[in-house]
Amino acid sequence: MLGHDDSASEDSFSSPNTTNPNGNPISPKTLRSLGIPENAKLLDCPHYTRPRYWEGMEVPEVLCSGDHEAVAKWRLEQRLMRTKQRRPDLLKLDKPLPNEDDGCS
Repeated sequence: MLGHDDSASEDSFSSPNTTNPNGNPISPKTLRSLGIPENAKLLDCPHYTRPRYWEGMEVPEVLCSGDHEAVAKWRLEQRLMRTKQRRPDLLKLDKPLPNEDDGCS
């Protein structure tokens, strides 16, 4: 049993959410601009809580801004970055993402 309807869709290895925290749709242009493939599975984004500063770490400003579209975009960017770093196999990309190097490190 889930405590919240969004729990299953926001769980690890889930498809990217297409709505912001306010429930409004995220524009397909934003998803395309981030290079998120249609059927990609992404790891979860970092989660923060209060206090705003904790043991030298600070909650990112965008999360305190109240701008739901900016928060949704930040979360998608973080999910994509974590997935690329930790589980690139989940992305199943046919082509490299924009602004990516050739994959050699």
